[in-house]
This record gives sequence, structure tokens and C-alpha cells, in this order.
Amino acid sequence: MNIFLIDDSEIDSFISCKLMEAAGIDTPVQIFSNPVDALEQIKNEQDIDVLLVDNQMPVMSGLEFFGKYIEKATAKMPVLVLLTATYNRELAAMAKGIHPNIHLLEKPLNADKLKLILP
Repeated sequence: MNIFLIDDSEIDSFISCKLMEAAGIDTPVQIFSNPVDALEQIKNEQDIDVLLVDNQMPVMSGLEFFGKYIEKATAKMPVLVLLTATYNRELAAMAKGIHPNIHLLEKPLNADKLKLILP
């Protein structure tokens, strides 16, 4: 399984990886701290299974990231997860407007919720 994590916070990325390990996900996670760099790096990637993206980043939001990613995606669509500090209906509606299969998960990640959405 190929998991990509885009989060500007090194601490949050570290915690997310540790929680994935605790959930029994033993695959390496490719981490990007800059969403622009991540888009450039993964635009031609054909084998992404899960794309975890923080919503609040200084360069572009997670919603903007998904919009740009989906616009250029040519391969199968990975599991899309928007990480947010607080879940709210407005954010959920905006995410569904970009792609109907975007999952919203509150940070820090929860192992049980991760198991439900991961392939």
C-alpha cells in the first residue's frame, strides 16, 4: 500500500505515522511538508492508495490541494482523507463538492477510524 501524507507540521506528521503503526499499518508513509512540492512530486504517481492531507497549511489548504490533485489525476483515485483540527458540516460540504469520496478525520488521527477507511 502506498500512503502519502501532506502536512506542514512535522509533529503532526510524526504523530499520524505513529498512530498508523498502532493501527497495524506497517507500510512506509511518504511525507511532504509543502503541498506545492507534493503536487509536483505525485502528479505522475500511478500507485497512490491513500492520500492524507492537512486542511490548514500556509501555502494552500487541503481543499485546494485536493481540487488541484483531482483536476490532474489520471490514475485510479486513492482514498482521499482531509485532516482537520475540528470537524464541521460546512467543511464536510465543501469537501464533498470537490469529490464525493473525501473523508474528513479530526486530528490527531484515530486508529479505529483509520481502519474503517483504509483499503
